[in-house]
Amino acid sequence: MAPSDPADSALNQLVCNHIFNDSSLRWILHADGTVDATNERAAAAVTTDSHDTVFWEGEWWAGGDRQQLQSAVQTAATGMEATYETSAWVADSQRSTVELTIEPLSDSKLLATAIDISERAQLAEELQRSEELHRVTLNNMTDTVLVTNDAGEFTYICPNVHFIFGYTVEEIAAIETVDQLLGEELFDPDTLDQEGVLTNIETTSVDKEGNEHTLLVNIKRVDIQDGTTLYSCRDITTRKQREVAVSVLHDTAQQLMYAETAAEIATKSVDGANETPGFSGVAVYQYDDAINTLVPIAVTEPHMTFASVTAVPVGDNILSHAFLDSSLRVDSLFHSGHDQICVPIGDHGVIVFDPSDQNPGEVTIEIAELFAATVEAAFDRVSRDARVRERDQWLQTKNTQLQRVNEINRLIRTVDQDIIAAETRQEIEQAVCERLVSEWFAFAWIGETADNSQPITPRVWAGGDSGLLDAIEREYDADEPALSAYRSGDTVWVSNIAEDPKKAAWRKHALRYGYQSVVSVPLSFEGVIYGVLTVFSASPDTVESEIRAVLTELGETVGAAISAVARKEALYDDRVTVRTYQSGTPTGVFGRLATATEATVSLTGISHQQAETDIYVELDGCSADTALSEAISLTDIVDGSIVSETSTGGVLQLQTTSTVLPVVLASHGVRVREFVTTPDSTHITVAIVPPTSVQAVNTIIKNQIPNVQLQSQTEQLTSISDPQETFKSELTTKQYEAIQTAYHAGYFTIPREATGQEVATVLGISPQAFHQHIRAAHKKLYQLMLEATAI
Repeated sequence: MAPSDPADSALNQLVCNHIFNDSSLRWILHADGTVDATNERAAAAVTTDSHDTVFWEGEWWAGGDRQQLQSAVQTAATGMEATYETSAWVADSQRSTVELTIEPLSDSKLLATAIDISERAQLAEELQRSEELHRVTLNNMTDTVLVTNDAGEFTYICPNVHFIFGYTVEEIAAIETVDQLLGEELFDPDTLDQEGVLTNIETTSVDKEGNEHTLLVNIKRVDIQDGTTLYSCRDITTRKQREVAVSVLHDTAQQLMYAETAAEIATKSVDGANETPGFSGVAVYQYDDAINTLVPIAVTEPHMTFASVTAVPVGDNILSHAFLDSSLRVDSLFHSGHDQICVPIGDHGVIVFDPSDQNPGEVTIEIAELFAATVEAAFDRVSRDARVRERDQWLQTKNTQLQRVNEINRLIRTVDQDIIAAETRQEIEQAVCERLVSEWFAFAWIGETADNSQPITPRVWAGGDSGLLDAIEREYDADEPALSAYRSGDTVWVSNIAEDPKKAAWRKHALRYGYQSVVSVPLSFEGVIYGVLTVFSASPDTVESEIRAVLTELGETVGAAISAVARKEALYDDRVTVRTYQSGTPTGVFGRLATATEATVSLTGISHQQAETDIYVELDGCSADTALSEAISLTDIVDGSIVSETSTGGVLQLQTTSTVLPVVLASHGVRVREFVTTPDSTHITVAIVPPTSVQAVNTIIKNQIPNVQLQSQTEQLTSISDPQETFKSELTTKQYEAIQTAYHAGYFTIPREATGQEVATVLGISPQAFHQHIRAAHKKLYQLMLEATAI
């Protein structure tokens, strides 16, 4: 470096030797700011020769504040040192923060020194960021740090002190000692001196609002300025509240395990909730589905909030919304000025918690939900247990009933065998009564009546004397079970006669003989009631539905047996009652055919086979073809054919699936002697043979023919052995059908009105089969006539 002024060469040489040879950037400046000399590092930092350049316009300061540099140079030129921080190019492509100092060397020269302080600046920046982070952390962390001296006076108060205590730093500082804040005798000073640190000390403190907090405090001996003891306080109120709540819930759950009723669950739940922190009152509402209302079954006492707790009908209200929507509700329920927590407990109801705080927090609500879940589980268990008990009782009852029904069924099978062995109605009825009282009932009797307005007349009885029957027969009572069953045609029963002993005379008589329950069953067959079976039991509630069903079926069986006996006796009885009925209304399929053809329809024969019935009708006033066409169009007729034709009509064979009156009468041992229907009338003559009653026949005919009237009645004697029935009993169904069809077709007239082939066509069989049936029938007829053994 060549000095610009030779007079100053000695000085410049000294500066270069002692100052310029270091790591800093150095310049010798003229007083006007031009560069006189640079050290090696300053020269290396730029790419051009800087001699005689203006200092503040040099490349070192590119992008910097040149005006501030100029001002610093001017200040130094006045004899004052100027120092400030700026940025400069200190090496090729390296810009750093430097501390620039400009100081006077002489009246005309200045020394500028730039020291690289980038590392120090970085540390200062990091320290500033650290301080900012520390300040933000202290302001936002929930743990509060306090430092005191040996006297307990505060030397440092964490700025976040308000999080726990609600006080500002200034308000805490106004408190004399830490003992007033955290409590006296919080720790043993000797132990702290010995250990150096004490951890997890639990204490309580009251905040500015008067709320109690549970704190976990760590205490440590320190030496921070004047402070000797550091306190780190953590608020564990929420955790403590949860711990206590869990403990109470555990105890309550154990107690609820032994609760057996809803009321007991509710009471234990209220007791447990009262011990749970955060609640000042609890009420349990149970849903009553019978009245659609939430009913309080347990409530905290005494408690002003719940003083007026009443049942709440399900509707548009807070409790109902919580229950119906299965959702927690926080709202003012009792107009108390603060909110309650309404938590549904499944289908059982709602439990209401009154929190200690006016605005319950998340923890309080969480504890309420946990508590409600525990209560709901208890209700579910009791409900399940109740259902299991009910089912066990139901199964036990059903098993008992099944055993009784099995016994009854066994009894009925025995009765059926007795019925099969009996040959008369008297024997059937007596066997039934005796069998029923021998194994099951206390008293049984069968009676009949010819008029609904008259008492039932006893026919047979078993199991006791007839005193009860005499009393019932003497006093007519329309509500007496036997008469009611006869009148309605349905089974009538009374499970407990003693419930209202003064309601009817028959009840007093039954109780006098020790009978507690009764069942009356009509003995019916195809709509005809032959009598009534009545059974009494010495115990109440012994006539369950299963037993009644079995007895009803027995009544039908006995009715069918009596009807069968009637048909059998009709073949041998020489007494017959002939009754003639007349109606102004055409009846059944015969009446519909007479109306459709505008002809007189007379029944000439009938053959009944299971589901189908062949009827032979003679028409007068309509051609056979027209009559057959009209007949087949009727719903009741499934097929038909012309048996014979005359100038005024003919004979038709018709197949029907409907029940016709003559078949019904025949099933009860009644013979139809004449059945004639016109478009505006019905005429029928029947022969009734005992034991079939005239009343039974009268009922059948009135049920079938509207507005029917009895025209005449005569009593006749017939032969004990009826040749027609005897001959008919010897024939097969096909044989009887063949000769019946042939007869009505005129096959046996002279001359023949129909050939064998024509009759066979009507029957739907071959001519050979028809002739075989005719020959077999002839043979049996001749045997009856000529052989003595056939009579």
